[in-house]
Amino acid sequence: MSSRQLRKLQQQRELEKQAHIQAQIQAQEEEEQEESDEEPQRVQSKPSLFASLAALEEDDGFKDVDEDEEQEEGELSEPAPAATTKKPKKSKKKKKAKNKEKGKDSAKTVQDTPKNGLDEIDEALKELNLKQTNVANTTSTVEVDEEYERICFLLGINTQHLKVANEMRSLFGRAATENHEDPGGPTGRGARRRQRIQQMDLETALKGHHKPGKGLSELTLRRNCFMQGKDEWPKSSSGGLTMAVVDNQEVVDGTVEYRFVHDGTYQVVQQTFQALVEMGDPQNLIGFIQRNPYHISLLLQVSKIAKDQGDHSLSSDLIERALFTFGRVSLSSFGTKLAKGKARLDFARPENREFWLAGYHYIKSLMMKGTYRTAFEWAKLLLSLDPEDDPYCMRWMIHHLALRAHEFQWLLDFAASRNVPEWANTINYAEPSFALAAQQLKDGAKCKGSLEHTRVYCVTCGSSRNN
Repeated sequence: MSSRQLRKLQQQRELEKQAHIQAQIQAQEEEEQEESDEEPQRVQSKPSLFASLAALEEDDGFKDVDEDEEQEEGELSEPAPAATTKKPKKSKKKKKAKNKEKGKDSAKTVQDTPKNGLDEIDEALKELNLKQTNVANTTSTVEVDEEYERICFLLGINTQHLKVANEMRSLFGRAATENHEDPGGPTGRGARRRQRIQQMDLETALKGHHKPGKGLSELTLRRNCFMQGKDEWPKSSSGGLTMAVVDNQEVVDGTVEYRFVHDGTYQVVQQTFQALVEMGDPQNLIGFIQRNPYHISLLLQVSKIAKDQGDHSLSSDLIERALFTFGRVSLSSFGTKLAKGKARLDFARPENREFWLAGYHYIKSLMMKGTYRTAFEWAKLLLSLDPEDDPYCMRWMIHHLALRAHEFQWLLDFAASRNVPEWANTINYAEPSFALAAQQLKDGAKCKGSLEHTRVYCVTCGSSRNN
């Protein structure tokens, strides 16, 4: 029984006491009214003081009470007939006897109920204390792996660094994030579009055909954990893509496994997409993506078509739209767990694999732009989703991105993490990067130690190959 229920029980018992007292008062008033009805000839007098004295003097005898009553009535009231004065005496005697009995019964009930109520409350408190001690014992039995917690903290994601616009703004100012096209400029994107002769202009076809400000809502564009949306993107739904928490999972260390889900509508579009891919005509895919602007497989395939045609800007834009769709359907708890490094995806599920593919292509696009801080954060994100298996081998390139992003302290912390067996060869391979990071942090001893470890590792590998 919780403390809230105990308080409710106490309040209920107090209300019962008050109701019982009110019932007694009402019974006394009814008896007084009956007496007044039985005495029509009696002259009105002042209220007798004996009624209040009788409640306090419970041990006095009935004889003393009668004598006091006669004296009081003689002083306070006018003379009345004898017949009328004798009847009230008997009725009042009966009433006083009844009041005494009722008072004794009520005292007994009042004395009994708190006693029983306190017993029940004490028992409930004891049970509550036992439950709390049991819960404390069960939680204390779960041991926290400090090394694992340190790795999760190392892989925690800051969603602000996942958006390339923030890095562009910090590098080149706010003007770098604004779209400026010079119609007469030979190198403008608009000029390049006009110079290209294509069967269909991809960028024009894939833009949203809506008036300015009539596309996706501002809240949808801004509140996305992966990507910041663009106003020119079409206004449409996610097409049946959702996210869910994997059922029947044992959460011991705080990690939670999620999965992306395709509903019936999404699966129908997926089957049509596969049929169009087998036809081998890119124009069919371009026409199909206009009707389904946020289908992940379509976006990735058309992005590859744009890249083959040399339009890297449009290719990157389509990948960003795919990642925006993933972030659009993500649960709020997913972003919270990402910040702690405890969100997991299973690469064995086909619905999850496209997220790795889109993230990997986006990292390559970011590296081409020179935005290494954002690329490093995305590589860390893909590594945190499955740090043991690491299906896209982010651990083999993350040390290079960390150096480019000037994350030297993070790189040295990564070098000190020896708890994951799959990272052992990677750490040995990346020792030169660790030495460079230590040099940038003015740590000469650690730099020399990393270089010595690299020399020993190279000699050992060379001798093992010769043998």
